Amino acid sequence: MRRPKKYIEQYREIGRKIAFYRTIRGLSQEALAEKIEVSVSHISKIEAPQANTSVSVDMLYLIAEGLGIDIAAFFNQDYLNKSDITLLLQECPPERRKLLLDVAKLIAKHEEAP
Repeated sequence: MRRPKKYIEQYREIGRKIAFYRTIRGLSQEALAEKIEVSVSHISKIEAPQANTSVSVDMLYLIAEGLGIDIAAFFNQDYLNKSDITLLLQECPPERRKLLLDVAKLIAKHEEAP
């Protein structure tokens, strides 16, 4: 008997994160698939917004290694390292960089209300 996929939303979120990190690293699905020696269709199925594909821990380690990130990035809501931020800024049009930096400074200075 096949069980319904209880964690489908979590798998979809992992797929979105894989696509995010792949994109900011300038990798196509084809390039990532070649790098970790899996099929392009497998990467595509994992990243698909309405995916019903589960992902093994082994595959997550392979993908994380191929992306040059810690596997925790797929699970931790707050994971974004300095190189990720640098890559995002490089991809941003020059006229928007200052705005992003100003917003980041405001957020960094913001103290939570008691």
